[in-house]
Parts: sequence; structure tokens; C-alpha cells
Amino acid sequence: MTDLAQPSYGHLLAPRVLSARNTFLHGKRADRFKFYFFGLLTLLFWAGLLFGSYLLLKRLAAEEPFGSLLVHKLLGFLFMIFFAVLIFSNVVTCLNTLFLSDDLYLLISAPVRVDRLFVSRMAQAGALSSWMVLLFALPILLAAGLVFDSPIWYYPWMAAVLAVFLLLPTALGAIVTTILVKAFPARKTQDVLVITAIVFVVLIYFLLRFLRPEQLFNPDLFHGFAEYFATLRAPNSPLIPSVWATEAVWAGLSGVVDVNAVFLMVFGLFTGLTGIALAAWAGDWWYTAAYSKAQEGRRARLTTLPIVGRALEALLASSTRNRRLLIGKDVRSFFRETTQWTQLLLLLALVVVYLFNFRVLHLEQIAGNDFWLRNIVAYVNLLLAGFVLSAICVRFLLPAVSTEGRAFWILRAAPLSMREVVLSKFAMFLAPIVIVGQLLVLVSNYFLHTHLFLMYIGSGLMFLISIAIAGLAVGVGALMPDFSERNVARMATGASSIVYMVAAMAVVLAVVVAAFWPGRLAFLALLAHKRLTLPEWSLIGLISAAIVAITVLAAVLPLRWGIRALEKREE
Repeated sequence: MTDLAQPSYGHLLAPRVLSARNTFLHGKRADRFKFYFFGLLTLLFWAGLLFGSYLLLKRLAAEEPFGSLLVHKLLGFLFMIFFAVLIFSNVVTCLNTLFLSDDLYLLISAPVRVDRLFVSRMAQAGALSSWMVLLFALPILLAAGLVFDSPIWYYPWMAAVLAVFLLLPTALGAIVTTILVKAFPARKTQDVLVITAIVFVVLIYFLLRFLRPEQLFNPDLFHGFAEYFATLRAPNSPLIPSVWATEAVWAGLSGVVDVNAVFLMVFGLFTGLTGIALAAWAGDWWYTAAYSKAQEGRRARLTTLPIVGRALEALLASSTRNRRLLIGKDVRSFFRETTQWTQLLLLLALVVVYLFNFRVLHLEQIAGNDFWLRNIVAYVNLLLAGFVLSAICVRFLLPAVSTEGRAFWILRAAPLSMREVVLSKFAMFLAPIVIVGQLLVLVSNYFLHTHLFLMYIGSGLMFLISIAIAGLAVGVGALMPDFSERNVARMATGASSIVYMVAAMAVVLAVVVAAFWPGRLAFLALLAHKRLTLPEWSLIGLISAAIVAITVLAAVLPLRWGIRALEKREE
């Protein structure tokens, strides 16, 4: 193999680049629309982060007599966090890019040197895992340049520092991943890393919430915080990547790139290239054996336990035989697929974070113990909870039909109707979605000390909304399935997800807006201890019937359209 002419790194990286370009230039209109849609959202987020960073850094820099020191320390902490995030992100991405990607079957069998293949896949993993950090780092560093009125050459210098800063985490991620896979099965390593990532993100969020960063804009507390932050100490050895990167960027901000700054850049480039060389050496020695071990199958333990089978039989005893078998199959498949059941942890984290926000919401600081404000927030909470529940449905219910994949033909050949298949998926997810919806509304209203009447109204409306958006999700997923996609996460980001989210938000908004007037009428009558008149009861009954009709149609029509679309498929 070594005597054969080897492809360049450009050739090995070209398929991914050409695939992205062709998808954009010659892909479906829905794919291009998705690109523009998410691109616009990213641009808006980036602009908001730039504006917020500018305000915060300007406030810190104006704090005498240690404003510059504050910004310097903040950049140091940010680079330290960025380095830790890059290491972990590269480990997770390298696990998929180097060992679990579908195209590796072809590349491993091709006459390509192992070290060359390893480095090219490592570069691809580095690009995939670094964009998120760059999305956050660039606006902060640009805002710092604007605050300190840095020279124009600061901006290319800052870009060069970031490019060099990304080299070492990429190399370390590839080395750590190869060692982990060689020592442990790749699938089990992936499970552990995904769970660790979710726990890490949740802990970081709670840490930030307990620190209450909004107090930075409180003039009574800001000065004390600034004095405290200025006394914080962090490791300052230039051998640490976050330290040399901070000092190099600070030299550009100050407008003085001296010998020390150039030396730090050269040192960072040397360590990064050394790390890549060591990664190539480790790949040449261990990659083949690690890849072979990564192909070991996963043993199903939980879903094969007799007690699990008996529990499913007990829960589904009232269902028909076909529906019981279909739901049992889907439940077992769900818990055997790591990318599915680990998302339950993310769902739990999302619910906890949502409820925790209401727990720490200090409305008394806005308008005292205002009775009406609390109940208005409870009404808005119904809208927010509906949007959160829609986001959950787009991840779990929308891909429910598409997860059948290439095995969909088995269902078509079986003595089953598409109506049984689709409704079994709807029935499987309906109860959990209703429970989560009730949890979001009731617990948040409890934290808000909402009136009991509004808690009952919110619970009833959320019950109807849960049924509507659950049926809508399964129906749209059946109407626009993607059986060729094996990545469940990508199924939830296709064109069908945009259609579903727009429709779901419209349903939630329509229900909440329609319920406002009759709810307000009944609530005021209850507080005033007076009876409603016959016209008022008629209006309440008419609008309530309209709300029920909206939710029923939103659930039933997409399900029927999806069933018909699946019946017409010839594949």
C-alpha cells in the first residue's frame, strides 16, 4: 500500500465539502430554505451576542481603577472555558467521525495510508466541533476590539490566534478518543460521553443561574462584584493554551504586538503542530485495532429482561393485539438506540431548567406582590409551555415514522394497515406528552402562586394542546417521512420540522388567544362573586367548543393525511 500514490488531504476532505456545496446549489428547495432559515437565526443570535458583549465589556472597562484588568481576566476565563469545551467536543465528534461514520467502511478498505486517513478525519472532526466555540468567541472578541478602539490589524491577528488555538484541542481529542475506543467499546464510550455532556451543560446552567449574572447591571451591586472579580486568580503559566491565547489577544487589543506576543503565537503553533504529529503517530499505531473493536455490536440487556416484557404486557393489556405488538416493538427499539433514550435525559434537563426559571423568578422586584401580574405571567406561561412541548414533540414524535428506516417495507408487507402503524406511534407517545405538559403548567403555576381557578383552566387547555401537537407531530412525520436518514437527530431538523413547528406554534397561539376572553370573563366573575348571565355563558360555551374543534382538527387531519400518504407509497 505504501508504494501506491496516496490521495492528498484535499481529496480526502473533498467529499464532505462537495456534498455540502451540491446540497446548497442543486438540492431540494426545502433544503435551501432550511439553510437560509437557520442561517438567518444564527446571524440574529450572533448580532445579539455582539451587542450584549459590547455593553458588558464597555461597562467593565469603565470601572475605575481596574477596568482593563477586569476585561483581561474575563478573557482569560473565557479562553479557559473555550479550551475545556473544545477538548470535550472534539472527543465526542472524533468518536463519530473516526469510528462510527457510515462512509468509513469504504475508506478503511481503500488503499490509503492509515495515518493520512486518520489526520484527514481528525481535521474534519476539528472543523465540526469548533464552529460553536467560534460562534461565541468571535462576537466577544470583536466587541472587545470596539470597546478598546483597537487598530484595524487587531482583527486579522485575533483570527490568527483563534486558528492556532484550535489546533491542540483537535489533536488531543483525537488521541483521547482513540485510547478510549481501544480500551472500551465505542458504543459504550459514546453513551458515557453523551450523558456526561448533558450533565455538564445542566450543571453549567445552574451554576450561572445561582450566580445571577443579571445583577451585573444593578448599579448598587456592580462595584462590589467588580472588586471581587479583580481579585480572582487563575493559572498564569504561558505553557497553558488559554493563557498564551489570552496574552496574544490582549497584545492585539492594546495595539502593541511585541516580541513576547509573537513568541507566544509561535509557541502555540509549535504545540498545536506537535499535537497533530503525535495524533498521526497514535493513529498509525492504534487506529486499525481501535476501529475493529468499534464494530462490536451492543448487547441488549434492559429490553430483554422478562420483567420488562411483563410490564409492557400489563400496560398494553387493553390494546388490540396488533397495536400491542407494534408499541412493544417501538419501545424496545427506543431504549436499544442510544441516540434516542439519552435524549430523555436532555428532556428531563429541559423540564427542570424551565421550572427552575419560574422558581427563581422574582416578580416582587418588578411590581411587588401584584396579584394581576402573577396571573398574567401564568397566562403567558401557558403559551411558553406549549412552545416547549412542541420542541419536545419535534425531537421524539416527528421522527417516529421515519425511524422505521429501510425496514419500512416489512411493515408494508405485513398484514397490518398503515392506520394501525401510525396510530400505534401516536398512542405510544400521547400519555408521556400529556404528563410533561401538565407538569410544566401545574408546577410553574405553583411557583408563581397562581389562583387555583387559573391552574384548572391552564391544566385543561394544556391537555387539549398536548393532544393537538402530538397528533400534528406524528401526522406531519408520516406525511413527510425520510426513510433514508439513519441519524435520528437529523430527522428532527429537516424540512418537516419547519412545517411542524410553524403549524404547532399557530395551534398553540390560536388556543391561548381564543381562551383569553372567556377565561378572563369567568375569572372576574369569580373574584366579584357574581353569576354569569346567559349571553356570557353562551359566549364561553361557543368559544370553548371552537377551542375543542381546533385541537381535534389539528390532531386528526394530519394523522389522516399521513396515513393516506404512507398507503400511497410504492417503496
